[in-house]
Amino acid sequence: MSTVLESGMYISLNKESDTIIKNDIELFRTNADAPDNKYKFTVNKFLNNVFVNMYDGRIFDREAVVKTRNKGAKGVNIKPNKTIMEKMEAAGLVINYDPVNDPVSADFAAFYVQLITEYCQKTRIERERIFYKQLINDLNDEIELKYLLKLKKNDGWDTYIFPYSIEKSDDVHKSYLTGFALRLTDKGYVYKKTLCVPLSKILGYQRIEKIRPEKQIFFEETPEIQSYADMKNYIEERFHTDGVLYLSDILRNVTVRLTDNGKEFFLSRTQHRPVYEFDKNDDHLVHCRATQLQTFMYFFKFGGDAEVLEPEDYRKYFIRKYENALNNYHYTPKNI
Repeated sequence: MSTVLESGMYISLNKESDTIIKNDIELFRTNADAPDNKYKFTVNKFLNNVFVNMYDGRIFDREAVVKTRNKGAKGVNIKPNKTIMEKMEAAGLVINYDPVNDPVSADFAAFYVQLITEYCQKTRIERERIFYKQLINDLNDEIELKYLLKLKKNDGWDTYIFPYSIEKSDDVHKSYLTGFALRLTDKGYVYKKTLCVPLSKILGYQRIEKIRPEKQIFFEETPEIQSYADMKNYIEERFHTDGVLYLSDILRNVTVRLTDNGKEFFLSRTQHRPVYEFDKNDDHLVHCRATQLQTFMYFFKFGGDAEVLEPEDYRKYFIRKYENALNNYHYTPKNI
């Protein structure tokens, strides 16, 4: 065991797995131990984390591991840590270790690659859940215990959240910690709004206070929400009507004028589409309840086939974005 722990082991990943690992390292950037605020894992640390979270108590089966050479495979030298070696031993790879007659370094590498390959065969949202397995378990405990948390994020901002659940967004294939923003007053905490924070932005957290929400949360700023039960019902409704991605913004009344092509496009595209109804007097006017982000993500791709009429700040936002896009092309009309 000591030879592998001290010297490391060489593994070989096929092209597909290598590409997925490189992409996931960019996507899953949270790394509280990284220096200089560069929250990016090394390949070695990333793979070790995946292996530990993928290990499910199985015993290594030499016959079940297919040892083949993958054309164009990428080689990586892995430095396993003690936790990795404990998992290897639990899998039966250390008990009969004889460094002279039966070296097992190849079996270590084969078992390691087996679990990494299984990870790479899963969907993106499944891989994210595996990678953040420990964080998810810890946050679920805090949700159960009802602690107000201070999140340290890799964008340099701290966020205070009374956590509610961990949800996935089918729109962007990411997982989020959801919950509520509270404002501290002399008499207790006042409910402000719903929140969502991507797991990939959470470097860590600390407990602030254990809260009894039925007695310690007050409702001075939201007439439509006047109890903890209302809070929970509201966030559940937002999950179903808008999706987790848009929880951190408030809903506004939005009116959009569609062309004939825009209306056809609207009816056929469901991703990011907010809850809506067509105007009773003009079937090319659509009324929605949506955040600015949701409005932008859905309607911006319509181009000239959709015109955001209100609210005015949404309309101005679209104008700026279209002007920026036009400027990027440096278009100069030809003289006729």
